[in-house]
Amino acid sequence: MDVPASDPIKILIVDDSPADRLIYRKYLLRNGEADYEFAEADDGRTGLAVIPAYNPDCILLDFKLPDLDGLQFLAALSSSRGKLPCAVVMLTAMGDENIAVEAMKLGATDYVPKKAEAGVVLGRVVPAAIERFETLRQLDEQRLELAASKRKYETLLHAIPQLVWVAGESGRIEYANRRWTEYTGVQTGQPLETAWQTVLHGDDLVRSERIWREAQRRKEEFEMEQRLRCASDGSYRWHLVRAVPMSSGSDVEPRWFGTCTDIQANKDAEAALVHNQKWESLGLLAGGMAHDFNNLLTVINAGAMYAASNLPAGHQLTPTLNDIAAAGEHAAQLTGQMLAYAGKGHVRVENVDIAAVVQETCHLAGAAIPKNVSVNVELAGSRLLVRADAGQIQQVTMNLVVNASEAIRAGDSGLVHVRAYHLPFEPGQGTTPFGWTPESGDCVVIEVKDSGCGITQQSLPKIFDPFFSTKGDGRGLGLAAVQGIVRRMGGAIDVHSQPGSGTTFRVFLSAAVESAVAKEQPQRAAKPEDSGQSAKCRGTVLIIDDEGAVRRLEQICLENAGYEVLTAESGEAGIAAVSARSDISLVLLDSGMPGMNGKQVLEHLRASDFFAPVVVCSGYSEDESIERFADLDVAGFVKKPFRPQELVNAVDAALVNRTWTNS
Repeated sequence: MDVPASDPIKILIVDDSPADRLIYRKYLLRNGEADYEFAEADDGRTGLAVIPAYNPDCILLDFKLPDLDGLQFLAALSSSRGKLPCAVVMLTAMGDENIAVEAMKLGATDYVPKKAEAGVVLGRVVPAAIERFETLRQLDEQRLELAASKRKYETLLHAIPQLVWVAGESGRIEYANRRWTEYTGVQTGQPLETAWQTVLHGDDLVRSERIWREAQRRKEEFEMEQRLRCASDGSYRWHLVRAVPMSSGSDVEPRWFGTCTDIQANKDAEAALVHNQKWESLGLLAGGMAHDFNNLLTVINAGAMYAASNLPAGHQLTPTLNDIAAAGEHAAQLTGQMLAYAGKGHVRVENVDIAAVVQETCHLAGAAIPKNVSVNVELAGSRLLVRADAGQIQQVTMNLVVNASEAIRAGDSGLVHVRAYHLPFEPGQGTTPFGWTPESGDCVVIEVKDSGCGITQQSLPKIFDPFFSTKGDGRGLGLAAVQGIVRRMGGAIDVHSQPGSGTTFRVFLSAAVESAVAKEQPQRAAKPEDSGQSAKCRGTVLIIDDEGAVRRLEQICLENAGYEVLTAESGEAGIAAVSARSDISLVLLDSGMPGMNGKQVLEHLRASDFFAPVVVCSGYSEDESIERFADLDVAGFVKKPFRPQELVNAVDAALVNRTWTNS
């Protein structure tokens, strides 16, 4: 097998003595094991000129030259190239060690005195010099590559958003990127455990130390969520801390590479999700409770009114029954607040002038406010329009004003300042709370500020919770209902308070334009007393309701009004009754029932060609029932709890205004 020939080693001899040059060539060719190629120069400047084109592997340099000495040659060669391009062996007859030292400082690879045996040793000196130069060149390149790599990774670690640190075997921080230093204020050289003591939230210290100790013992990577203190303002933000050991082996204590990633936004999003889920769950609970309460109140209120109306004048039980009915009406208001909190209250959306509603409400609130409290109203504009329900705006304002007055201790003179004003929305300027953005671009604000006792920081996060109250006799639904109403109107509410410095509530609603067209509302059937008609039409009414007490009360009321009444305790039983009787004039249908609910029953009846009037009876709002029963030809609506006459009027109106029959 033929071995390809290697390139010859190029030697440049710079010496003014032709005899010496001949000797160098002779001994290298005789004693060297390599193939050599030669170039020669008899002065320093000629040698420097030859180098770029010839590109030698080694220069044999005489110290004493006609124009330059060897040290000057080395200096010129180094300055022109930045470093020596090849191995250089200095040859001199002077034998001065100082020259040798200076030559080595300038980069010469070796130094050979010109003695009788100088030519003999060149055969091994030159290859060794070339090998040493190549080794040093490679080491230099590696050193440069490492330096470049270090700069690259340091730049990378400075650029990434994480806080980065490296802890050595002793536990001290050996490296930290700029973000770590700027955020924590902890410099390199400090023990990592001391750093944690400085930057960790107090509540996280014990847990974090336990995880860190366990990771050290097991020499395994770890991660944990911690709150880290920002050195600039003292605030704490959640971070995900990860660290991995950078060495292995049971006998070696590892160094640790760690990152801290800011996860505060994730934590805020999780908290918002939990908050929304809590409100959604509580809303469903409150709505369900209000629906059940309304069933009970229907029996209590209407039963008490019916009993009182059938007693002789002056009967001793009449005042008691009237008190029961009044208490039931008060309880109905409470369920109304629960429905408002659940977002299921009665809503009639239209353009509402906030200024007018606030002015009127504050005037009405005067009767409920103690004499030691003054109410000051400031209206920044006469027409502050929003798309909302005027009654709910009034309820929000009334609750906030009364709540503010109750924050002022009895006997103390206090002030409740109520403002309504227009607020231009400026994205990113913090003009609205919780990142809320008005739909129309601007918003209207109702602000209620009191000079009362304020709210503690412990109580502040709970004030909108249902049934939470700082007052011993409070029901705790006022502010919960306010938040439910505001949330349903697409607005936002915030509160600022300091103990002893009063409290300020602000309600933000999207501003409406003057030309906005009010949403068309479904028309309800007119009552006989409204139209001047008399309810002469009587017939057979089927009551479908799962509550026995409600069925019995409705039956008594309608029978006393002259109707024949049939009853069914479920949707399935009601459908069977309709199939069995062809003379049913009207169905009084409960909206919420187990099994088949009211909507499912009505869908089945309409599909079976039953077109007699149907009046829906529900513990929820009229608007919700109209939406739920859309396109199903509902003739009327009765909201629980109802007065006996309200029920009779609704049935009368549905029959008087009917445009269809079941025959």
